[in-house]
Formats: sequence, structure tokens, C-alpha cells
Amino acid sequence: MTFSLLVATVSAAILASQVASAALTKHVTCASGHVTANRACCALFPIVDMLQEELFDGSECGEEVFAALKPSTVDME
Repeated sequence: MTFSLLVATVSAAILASQVASAALTKHVTCASGHVTANRACCALFPIVDMLQEELFDGSECGEEVFAALKPSTVDME
């Protein structure tokens, strides 16, 4: 009985800590509509969008993606 009470108390404390931490996390909405935790990242979203649209054919995982990732996987061997 005492052990289960201890487990319940510790679980409640951990849950309260997680909820408080989530409530304190800042969210920034960029002009493009993207949401991030750091305003400095807003400058990177246009680059990511451009890469996905122009380099990877609208986020399609095709030959361009394979060719771009292949050198990084070959270097790891």
C-alpha cells in the first residue's frame, strides 16, 4: 500500500513537471506561417521550402533525393 502511494505520488509529480515544462515552451509564428521555438529559424524556412520544391520535385522522394543522399551514406561505410 505504501509503495503504491509512493509510485502514485512520484508519477503525479513527473506529470505536473511535464505539463509545466510544456506550458513554458515559447512558440514563434513566422511570417510564412511556420511555427518554431526560435525566431532565428524563421530565416531558414524559405530555404527549406525552396529546396523541397525545386531540388526534390515538390517533396517527392525520387532520383534527386537518392542522388543527394547517396554521397553521405557512402562516406559512412
